[in-house]
Amino acid sequence: MLGSRTTEFARCLRAVALAWLPGWRGRSLALARAAGAPHGGDLQPPASPGPRGRQFSLSAAAVVDSAPRPLQPYLRLMRLDKPIGTWLLYLPCTWSIGLAAEPGCFPDWYMLSLFGTGAILMRGAGCTINDMWDQDYDKKDKRDDVLIGLKSTALRFGENTKQWLSVFSVAMLGALSLVGVNSGQTAPYYTALGAVGAHLVHQIYTVDIHRPEDCWNKFISNRTLGLILFLGIVLGNLCKEKKTDKTKKSIENRIEN
Repeated sequence: MLGSRTTEFARCLRAVALAWLPGWRGRSLALARAAGAPHGGDLQPPASPGPRGRQFSLSAAAVVDSAPRPLQPYLRLMRLDKPIGTWLLYLPCTWSIGLAAEPGCFPDWYMLSLFGTGAILMRGAGCTINDMWDQDYDKKDKRDDVLIGLKSTALRFGENTKQWLSVFSVAMLGALSLVGVNSGQTAPYYTALGAVGAHLVHQIYTVDIHRPEDCWNKFISNRTLGLILFLGIVLGNLCKEKKTDKTKKSIENRIEN
């Protein structure tokens, strides 16, 4: 019994010594043997986990992937897996609906739903028609706009893209400020407008016009811009109720006096 333990202890010491010898490439293997692991070819990598189930996700791409397979090509043709175009078509509609709401009231949910459905259908129809008519140009566009003589704004603006974007942003903020004045907007609206301005400044300052992926990321971030402005319109309109009530009370008091 004692001899067996002595032999095992000596084997462990030898393995540890071999593991720390300079240049010994089997260091980890020796330590494994010292710990009583299987020898040589008996070592096997851990079994890889089995295939996992599909993870739950509410992203547009995941929704399309979970749709019936015969339907998926048509959903992708409508670009439902890439909904940024639908968002940018829909959000200006929400601004108008919010601005048209009665003071102190939320926007009409029926109108929001109606225009949301219309944005999905119109964008899907536009993408489908574009693919039917311009498929040859789309393939060439990926190679080079110049070769086919396509007069895109990317080529027109060139290295002056940021300057052009600055002009457009100032025009947009000016127009929205005028809308706020004409519709009697309150502080939340102008706070949201300030956030929109900061978002645009950050976009223009940080965008790398020579990196398509960065340009795409900036493009899809405009959904956040649109939602911020919509929230500002709704909150600004709700604040009108307090001012309206105060005005009514003031008028009634003047009449009574």
